[in-house]
Amino acid sequence: MKAEMKPFTLIVAAFYAFVLSCVSSKHILREVQTNDGKIVGGTETTIQNYPYQVYLTLKQNGTNKYYECGGSIATQNCILTAAHCLTGMESATVRVGSTYRSSGGSTYSSRMLIQHPKYNATTSDYDVGVIRVFRRITIDGVNSSLVYTPNYSCVVPAGTNLTITGWGDTTEGGTDSETLRVTTINVVSDEECKKTYSNLTPRMTCAGVPEGGRDTCQGDSGGPLVITGTRFQLGIVSYGNGCARPNTPGVYTNVCAIGRYSPRRVYKNNDGKIVGGSETTIQNYPYQVYLVLKQAGLEDYYECGGSIATQRCVLTAAHCITGKESVTVRVGSTYTTSGGTTYNSRMLFMHPFYNSTTFDYDIAVIRLLRRITIDGTNSSLAELPKSNCTVPVGTNLTITGWGDTSENGQDSPVLRAVTINAVSDEECKKKYTYLTPRMTCAGVPEGGKDTCQGDSGGPLAKTGTKSQVGIVSHGYGCARPNTPGVYTNLCNPDIQNWLRLMRCL
Repeated sequence: MKAEMKPFTLIVAAFYAFVLSCVSSKHILREVQTNDGKIVGGTETTIQNYPYQVYLTLKQNGTNKYYECGGSIATQNCILTAAHCLTGMESATVRVGSTYRSSGGSTYSSRMLIQHPKYNATTSDYDVGVIRVFRRITIDGVNSSLVYTPNYSCVVPAGTNLTITGWGDTTEGGTDSETLRVTTINVVSDEECKKTYSNLTPRMTCAGVPEGGRDTCQGDSGGPLVITGTRFQLGIVSYGNGCARPNTPGVYTNVCAIGRYSPRRVYKNNDGKIVGGSETTIQNYPYQVYLVLKQAGLEDYYECGGSIATQRCVLTAAHCITGKESVTVRVGSTYTTSGGTTYNSRMLFMHPFYNSTTFDYDIAVIRLLRRITIDGTNSSLAELPKSNCTVPVGTNLTITGWGDTSENGQDSPVLRAVTINAVSDEECKKKYTYLTPRMTCAGVPEGGKDTCQGDSGGPLAKTGTKSQVGIVSHGYGCARPNTPGVYTNLCNPDIQNWLRLMRCL
């Protein structure tokens, strides 16, 4: 399924749709005076450790009262927080990139405050809100960065270590802190949590420690709950009985449950074969995998290619997983419908900067429920570049997959391969003026050899090696003369840094 050049809904818009279907908060809002507090049981930290965290000052409708909450940077125009933080508020000021709540960093004014339409103030179901800001947030990767959120349903096992950050109270009614604070807690099972909160819904998840003493509190509402050591946000601070009481976890918006409501783009199911290629076997390209992707909320299935980055991590294109809720990965088979071993997805992640109009940052990761067995014959890891690299113009590169044999051509159940050459950026920009450093091009001047629909997400490797330098992304048609294909550039440091963060490199 190589992406063709045609109109797409911006992934940012899809992400807004996603966050409008989330939930969370920590109910009594703290009025801004000199006494907004801190994480219970936490320690002081700096924004450089948690650059996605923001501090919100919210103005109440028709009064001069101001309240505080936390939030996270979802996109450059979109802050994720709790719906109850926005109730009765007319505007918000967002402080980004500062360890301190009242100074430093940059401030952004709200354009629009949006609560989830199903938010229930009594039960706290669907307790999620979005703040749209007037100007784009500057992302520098040090003091400010985006959070990563699961696109669709996922499961986080009980006991998983999570991190909470914020400027909320140190105790119930406790003293305040000007400085960002942090602590770690653990996922609590729904069964255990329902002993305290009988009204728990699938849009809620719980976390804490049995002995108490560590928790969020008033002032932390709307802030992020992330997997420790990562920027993967799995929850939003919602509510709880008191703060940090023994055997009383806090309740958070379950971002894993919310993702499945996100409307995404549907792709045509044109499965076929490499244009101008010949049949081959998986033993020649054991890092290649075949993906069957299920459309969210439907019984429609689509296909893409991918490669094995680690035993739990499959690399593909972001446009492949747009609108999908789950993936089946076939490993170790020459054929699309039989042989090898199949693995089910646990979580789907697309790069947070992915732009579905320009295909910039067209990369995604599929995390699997169980580890892929690597035997070195039918299955092996792709060798990914770990530092900035260049592929000289004219270098022989091999593409593999089950994509169309021509534009709208016939399909083949057998893996195919073809060799093409690296094309200079200057030459490629004659066809693709928007080319970015996250893209690279390859093809042959005379045409006749290329990837096509169904090959998307598959590997571009140096011929005769397992050294993957690209991911099949998009192009004008398939195998046209003087029209190279465009691939995600794995030599790019921005791409490599994200893969490291995803623990796939």
